[in-house]
Amino acid sequence: MQKKKSLDGDDVDTTQTIISFCTGYGGIELGLEAAGLSIKPVAYVERDAYAAANLVAKIEANRLVAAPIWSDVATFPSEQFRGKIHGIVAGYPCQPFSLAGKRRGGGRRAMALGRHRATYSNYQAVMVFL
Repeated sequence: MQKKKSLDGDDVDTTQTIISFCTGYGGIELGLEAAGLSIKPVAYVERDAYAAANLVAKIEANRLVAAPIWSDVATFPSEQFRGKIHGIVAGYPCQPFSLAGKRRGGGRRAMALGRHRATYSNYQAVMVFL
């Protein structure tokens, strides 16, 4: 929790509550913290089992904030968070967009960004970091 003084001299909590989609190993969250932002994930969404196990290990080692991990964005209860979070972060797989390697990441992965972007406004978040 990060506190700053308001114009009135009161302590104000500046921690930003977020939902993390396609969390991977939590690099965006760790990077935002390293950049000086105080964030508190309220949920992680990661379908890859190895990445989710990595998240659990980081949570248990107190390297990431403890929050529930959903394995499927389709079952994520988005309505519970509408109007209650500051931001959304998402670390989409880079294969569909990268010019490196074999460039075989098209198809379903390439469609994910556009499909989910349309739903982000439903959360009424003030920040979206993709």
